[in-house]
Amino acid sequence: MDTQETQIQHLFEENREILDYLSKSRLFGHLKEDTLRKLLPLAELVQHKPGIEILTEGQPNDYVFFLLRGEVGIYAGGELILQLRRVGDIFGEMSIISSKVCSASVISMTHVNVLALRSRNIGQYSDLNPEELQNVLYRLFAKILSEKLFQTTHKAKQYEVTNRLLRKTQEELQNAHRQLKESNDALESRVEERTQELQSTQAQLIQSAKLASLGQMAAGVAHELNQPLTIISMSAELILKYLNQSLPAAVEAKLKQIRQQVKRASSIITQLRVFGRDPSTLTLQEEDLNTLITNGLILMSEQLRLRNIEVIQDLCPELPLVKCNAIQIEQVLTNLLLNARDALEHSKEKKLTIRTYLQKNWVVLEVKDSGCGISQEDLAKVLDPFFTTKEVGQGTGLGLSVSHGIVQSHHGKLVVESVKQQGTVCRIQLPYCREDY
Repeated sequence: MDTQETQIQHLFEENREILDYLSKSRLFGHLKEDTLRKLLPLAELVQHKPGIEILTEGQPNDYVFFLLRGEVGIYAGGELILQLRRVGDIFGEMSIISSKVCSASVISMTHVNVLALRSRNIGQYSDLNPEELQNVLYRLFAKILSEKLFQTTHKAKQYEVTNRLLRKTQEELQNAHRQLKESNDALESRVEERTQELQSTQAQLIQSAKLASLGQMAAGVAHELNQPLTIISMSAELILKYLNQSLPAAVEAKLKQIRQQVKRASSIITQLRVFGRDPSTLTLQEEDLNTLITNGLILMSEQLRLRNIEVIQDLCPELPLVKCNAIQIEQVLTNLLLNARDALEHSKEKKLTIRTYLQKNWVVLEVKDSGCGISQEDLAKVLDPFFTTKEVGQGTGLGLSVSHGIVQSHHGKLVVESVKQQGTVCRIQLPYCREDY
């Protein structure tokens, strides 16, 4: 036996496993054993660790690889399209019939053993002529490609099923997220609404407590003032009775004015007493609001004229009657006119507008001035008892508070709107007598 045969024999003994594989493989199974022994020195047994790129997409290749052990992944465009894990799986086979670059990359996914064989050496050890060999190779490659196509199609179907499931899950998650967001928004809105309601209720309770205390104080003050006013009224009556014949006309007029103003003061004291009582005990009559405004302006007109304040009356002539206490409503109007007068003290344009109109279920009285206005911070407190923006000694802070209580006792509303340096609007809304309208 010559040296070459000795080497082949030695190689045969060391690589019996590879020869067994070659004799059973689809590509070399038709070759005789002595031919396979000659083919073996041309083959290379290669081991790869996980993550090694065995073939690179777009690069030329002239090797055919036979998987002996492990698992490889085939990637196209960076996407995994196929996994090979069977002993005997072939990749790189297109290099036998084509010199084109690789159409995919092959990367080891585990520890891999492969048998690598140059494609140009395969045809040298075959009993077939080149044409027959080419036909065999074509049929073999067709079968291999068919198997890979089947695996790829199966994987594609699995991918599609998984993709549909993922889309469905994603839609469900999006719906759940949207519902959760809607619920959360609704909850936040409800919490905000409840918080506002609570704050409003707290403000009303505080206001009611303040007004209740004010009512108790007003009743005490009214009791103390009533006695001296009675004495003044009786004294004026006695002077008119016993000195009527010899009194100068001017003195007599002043005494009558004293008596009239005492009567008015007594009415106001009565109102202060009523302020602390149950609103249901008030004596109400049907009144013409325009007439009450005209009467209220009689006492204030001289003060307004002396301060060069222009009074504009825009009174609706067809207002329905309102059921109210005339003296109380006149007092509210007087308080609003006094506030407007003071607000116009340093204004260049001194204009005061009194307007009445009908709005849905309300008869509305507006007193609007072009004065100094009220800041937004102070506007929230103008109805509180004893709160005032006037200088010390110029206001008690009771005018709007008392007015607010009176309007509420008439089942109405008092709203104050103002812009700093632009003016203030006080709006009184009273329910009207429907049967008369």
